[in-house]
Amino acid sequence: MIKNKERKFFRVSPNIRSTSVPGMKLLNKAELLQGKGKVLVPEIGQRGFPVYPEMPRFLFGKNLTQATRERVVHDIEKYGAYWLVSDRLKEIFERLDPSAFIFVRCEIEMQDKSEPPVYWLCDVVRVLDAIDEVTSKVQIKHYEDGRKYYSFLGETSLNFREDIDLSNHIFRLKYAMSAVFCDGEFKSDFKNFGITGMDFLAV
Repeated sequence: MIKNKERKFFRVSPNIRSTSVPGMKLLNKAELLQGKGKVLVPEIGQRGFPVYPEMPRFLFGKNLTQATRERVVHDIEKYGAYWLVSDRLKEIFERLDPSAFIFVRCEIEMQDKSEPPVYWLCDVVRVLDAIDEVTSKVQIKHYEDGRKYYSFLGETSLNFREDIDLSNHIFRLKYAMSAVFCDGEFKSDFKNFGITGMDFLAV
C-alpha cells in the first residue's frame, strides 16, 4: 500500500489549455437561476446543487458563442462553478471515487436534430482540510466576516497533510473550494480510460 508521504497530488481542471470554446448554450438559464446571479453556482460556503425548478437544457451545435474558435463539446467542460460531463465520464467518475461526486441530469438538444448524447452537470462535493500550512507556501487571507481562505496568487507551494485518507482520491480544499485536487492514483486510472479534456497540474 502506498504511504501518504509518497503520494503525489495534482490540481484538476477541464480544458484549461484549450484556446477554443465548446459549441453549447444553456437554453433555460433564467428559469434555473430564478434571478439569483448570472451563472450556475452553489450556495456560498457549500458545494452541490440547489433545487432547480426544471432540468438544465443545453443546445449543442455551431456558432452558438461569440468565440472565433468554437469546437465540439468534449466529455468534460467547465460550466459556471460546475462541470458538464458525458454519460460515459459519469460512469468513470463513479467507478474511481463514487462518494466524491454528485450529478444532475441535463436535457440536450442538437442543432442538427441528430440523436442527443446524455450529459450531466457534475460537482466534486468532498471537501477536506488537506493543506499542511506549516510546510506550505500559500497566502492565508480572511473575508470581512472573518472566514479564512487561501489565495494562490504569487508564489505558491502546497504540501498536503499526511493523514489524508487513502480512499480520498479527489477533493476540494476547505479554504479554497473552487479548486479541485486529486492524487496520482486517480490521475493514472483516469488516463487509462483515454478521456481527453481533463488537465492535471502537479503541485
